[in-house]
Amino acid sequence: MSMIQWNESLSVGVKEIDEQHQSLVEMINSLYEAMKGKEDKDFIKSLVTKLKNYAIYHFDTEENYMQKHQYIAFADHKAKHKDFCIKVFEIENSIKSSQNSVSMEILNFLTDWLINHINSTDKKMGEFLKTVEI
Repeated sequence: MSMIQWNESLSVGVKEIDEQHQSLVEMINSLYEAMKGKEDKDFIKSLVTKLKNYAIYHFDTEENYMQKHQYIAFADHKAKHKDFCIKVFEIENSIKSSQNSVSMEILNFLTDWLINHINSTDKKMGEFLKTVEI
């Protein structure tokens, strides 16, 4: 069992972005499996760091598309990315300082945020990007 099942309903219609979303889904699922399997803290911490770094890379990809094509909702979309990164930095720092490990609350946040972000914010961006030559 996994936290998120990728399916076409999560597609935004831009191949590169969809592939990156699939990678984020896989990372959240790996984190869930590690937590369920009671993996050691260092391994879980490395997965959170990998997720954080990949999210930053992914957000840069989206933001480059939006900026290049002058997407009207760019600033709002970028702010949502920043808010997510701040939360993941907090999670990572909490794990590094031994205050926490990954909990279901954290996994639910990551899962809900990604699905909601794709289904609302990213799908609007995807519709826009399909109208321009990318």
